[in-house]
Amino acid sequence: MPIYQVELTLPINGTITSQTELSLKVNSGEISDLYVLFPGGHAGLTRVRILQRGSQIMPFNNLAYLLGDSVLYRFRPFTDILGGGIPLVFSGYNLDDTYPHTVYFTFDIQEVTRKAIKSLRERLGL
Repeated sequence: MPIYQVELTLPINGTITSQTELSLKVNSGEISDLYVLFPGGHAGLTRVRILQRGSQIMPFNNLAYLLGDSVLYRFRPFTDILGGGIPLVFSGYNLDDTYPHTVYFTFDIQEVTRKAIKSLRERLGL
């Protein structure tokens, strides 16, 4: 079970139309545990989400963002992830006009068999 760590640093004066993005290629499988940490100092001014193939996978409702200050979110999304060159995109922005902020993501992916990957790709028309 591969465990991934992502640090998304968001510069000052961000907007929803000028988001910072970080792409990460991962193994095919299912995200079974996802943690998102907003350290102290964010004051609710940073917003983040995760996408794959243009579809939002966290938070679940489209065009929504997580925000926080001194909070650790834990999700068990059980979301199918297609690896093999299709990256996860960590996206966000920071409304703070003084300080950049970093949000930390940690997650694991339960790998699936080749047969399951083929089935999933067929369902998605890939």
